Amino acid sequence: MDDNDAKAEIKRLTDKLNECNVRYFGSEGSLLSDYEYDCLLDELVKLEEKYPQYKLDNSPTEVLGDINIKGFNKITHKIPMLSLKKTYSFDDLNTFLNNVEKNNDNITYVCELKLDGISIDANYIDGTLKTISTRGDGNQGDDITTNKIYIKNLPLHIDCKSKNIHLRGEVIMKFEDFNNANKSIKDKNTRELLSNPRNTVSGTLKTLKKKDSDERSLTVFFYNIICEDNQYTDIKTQVDVLNTLDRFNAPICKLFKYCKTRNDIFSYINYYEKEKDNLDFPIDGIVIKINELEYSNKLGNTSKNPRGAIAFKYKPNATPSKLINVEFNVGRTGIITPVANFEPINLNGTIVRRATLHNENEINRLGLREGDTVLVKKSGEIIPKIIGIDITKRNIDNKKIEFIKECQFCKSTIIKKNDLYYCPNKECKGRIIESITHFVSKKALDIKSIGRKVINFLVDIKLLNNITDIYKLKYRDLVRLPRFNVLSAQKTIEEINNSKKQPFYKLIYGLGIEGVGEVVAKNISETFKNIENLKNCKIENLVEIPLVGQEVAKNITEYFQNEGNIKLIDDLKIFGLNMNTENDKAKIFLT
Repeated sequence: MDDNDAKAEIKRLTDKLNECNVRYFGSEGSLLSDYEYDCLLDELVKLEEKYPQYKLDNSPTEVLGDINIKGFNKITHKIPMLSLKKTYSFDDLNTFLNNVEKNNDNITYVCELKLDGISIDANYIDGTLKTISTRGDGNQGDDITTNKIYIKNLPLHIDCKSKNIHLRGEVIMKFEDFNNANKSIKDKNTRELLSNPRNTVSGTLKTLKKKDSDERSLTVFFYNIICEDNQYTDIKTQVDVLNTLDRFNAPICKLFKYCKTRNDIFSYINYYEKEKDNLDFPIDGIVIKINELEYSNKLGNTSKNPRGAIAFKYKPNATPSKLINVEFNVGRTGIITPVANFEPINLNGTIVRRATLHNENEINRLGLREGDTVLVKKSGEIIPKIIGIDITKRNIDNKKIEFIKECQFCKSTIIKKNDLYYCPNKECKGRIIESITHFVSKKALDIKSIGRKVINFLVDIKLLNNITDIYKLKYRDLVRLPRFNVLSAQKTIEEINNSKKQPFYKLIYGLGIEGVGEVVAKNISETFKNIENLKNCKIENLVEIPLVGQEVAKNITEYFQNEGNIKLIDDLKIFGLNMNTENDKAKIFLT
């Protein structure tokens, strides 16, 4: 990486992470998973260390991610609310422990669950709740006191002798409360379902509106005490802090552990990595704190983090593999789709070698580089998805993966529309192959003998140039080819002839109209009955069909306004394909 590349990458990462912070802390949206965010932040840290001259003033490595929201009054924290340094690595954790034990052999620790929510400061005057504020920029947070009604276990009074005390804690949403809230929303059908518990907490506490939040129930667990009048000088350790909070009748998470040795810490981390899915609230790691407060305070803080504590975060459940390359496939509509090829891995009993990256934004989001160790999991236990990069194994000098400028099949200059890239050449070999592959698939005309490898071969030797060429294939042509013998050639011709009798909806699906899946194709065939009615369809008639919206309706009408598509239909009609519902068995709408 030269200086210009480093400067550009630092700016890109800075802008990306700052945009994520605005979305993550200011609304219920989230651009990245925590792991992806942390990986990009770690990459930015390394680049800034190597090229400090290009570090920007608004770098997210120097400021806390949380933001203040317009419309809320501000509260200045007497003592800054810092965030914890995070790591996913046991090596980093050992480095932290080595550093804090360097000048002190008598340190003990407390491990607490890292709750996945929003940090707050609750100020009590003479034992009565006065204000609640968010972390904000660490020095000043938003006054969210009016939203205390959503935190169901928040004590309005605590049993303490201090006149002015701050309790710091984490507000979370239990899984049961999250599911109940979504059930209520679904029953009322008033808005979209909530995305996840953590974002719901943020959206609930940082909203000035009450209308859509009435059904939400949040929970707080406290973990720290800041006493302004020095009433609790007997609190010497973090264990004392938690026990004192408990005596106040302030809710704490009682699953903490006092640890004398590193083995105690590691066993706690490993235990909850297995048990986290059995908890009734979300966690994303473990917080390790020096138990002795005097020594922890002596170590002090950085601009963002206390030196006496660290958060060990759990990696997403994913399998690592080394990226081999990224290829750019052309779909039947011309959309260019990047696909990552990586070394074979076993995911839930299936050998997986590739995963779709969807578009340029996905490549940039991951910041993919040659030779990266990618983390792969199955989305919904079915589709492989790259969810992040193992940043600890990345060489930042490796070349970034760039989106192609021209189609690899026909060398046409690709065009961009919204967030997608297209090959504009309708005669592109890649588009032809995908169109035919879709047409012969099981959900379409179901010609099993003509698979992708056969299609590639027949396109290469010019026997297939479009869909209608399938029905021009003859036994005598196939049997002479190296990929066929007497039996396979005969079987292929039989399947081609049988495909002419497939139900009308399969032909509609096989045409590959954007947005028309199998179910929509069935509903269309039942409404219009035959191809002539469908050719003359209007948008206002189409949108009345179940599951057909304006965009899909527009795609359908535009398809039948294209002269090339009309010729295709006419040619298929000549070859005798079924183009009405008279012989179709199923005549029901699917929703």
